[in-house]
Amino acid sequence: MVTIHLPSAILSILTVLIIVLLRIYIIHCLQILNGESPPVYMHKNAKKKMFYKDLEEHHLLFHKKGHFFYSHPSHWQFLYGHCPLYDDVAPFYDIILDQEPIPFEYNGKKWLIQLWKGQYGLSTGFEIGIFLSKESILHVKDNPYDCFYEHMKESSDFQIQATLYRNGNKLFYFHKIGTYINGYRPGVFSYPDELSLTTTLTFPNQSIAKAFIKGLLRAGYQPSEIHALETKVTFIFHRPYTTKPFTLTSLTTYLAQKNNEELCALFLYITARDKNYMEAFYTIKKVSPEFYQELLQIGRKKSLYSNDKTLKEHLSNYSKDFK
Repeated sequence: MVTIHLPSAILSILTVLIIVLLRIYIIHCLQILNGESPPVYMHKNAKKKMFYKDLEEHHLLFHKKGHFFYSHPSHWQFLYGHCPLYDDVAPFYDIILDQEPIPFEYNGKKWLIQLWKGQYGLSTGFEIGIFLSKESILHVKDNPYDCFYEHMKESSDFQIQATLYRNGNKLFYFHKIGTYINGYRPGVFSYPDELSLTTTLTFPNQSIAKAFIKGLLRAGYQPSEIHALETKVTFIFHRPYTTKPFTLTSLTTYLAQKNNEELCALFLYITARDKNYMEAFYTIKKVSPEFYQELLQIGRKKSLYSNDKTLKEHLSNYSKDFK
């Protein structure tokens, strides 16, 4: 009797495919039980209307040229500011990220510019935000990062440019006037250390630009890694210099990324014949409305914040949506 030994990599791929096929089979069985009709033909214009309508309802926008999704200024993420607890609970919502918080002081106030890159469920993406603190509501004084930072109002005084790379290959570029920027590409699976983010920040004046550069140097960046020109500061975020959240362990990363990889494989399997995201969204909506709702939770899910009692207690002071 001949024994065939398959490489572990092939076994892992086969395992993921089997799980994906089982999920699809279960989805179809549920559709039959619920009496749902199979996918029907829809004209291209109708698909386009449905695509953008569903995105609008979830406060999302699609960048046609870059083939990625990003948040509309009315998106709930613009309302809630930032504190370290967000990053601490993120792994339990299948969000596995590298983060780089850069706190600094300017004009007598505490500022925070933070970058994130990694896997947001079934999407690879990034975020960059500029935040301002009025006071510490968590009463942690030893670390200037450990306090609540309010999201700054969108302002034409700031500009953010970012290019996201995966294993050296460009995924997409985004340039925006304002204080918060993000971008996500569904169906792409990545580990954070596979990603790098080339970032250029344009400040209102040289004084705040210099204050931010001091923050970068305190975080661990070398002068040779920072390129400054008048009010512009450019650097590459690849390996974080700052401390990662204590909840981001080998175990939480493995569990979250296992689920994320399966979701990405399921997305790619269902949409294998689709030419673009508009077609893919239509296919998924018809095949599995439940999976479609998961897909529309691009980026950070609102439940990450509103379901946590500690966060909800603090955030209720800042937004009526939490009350």
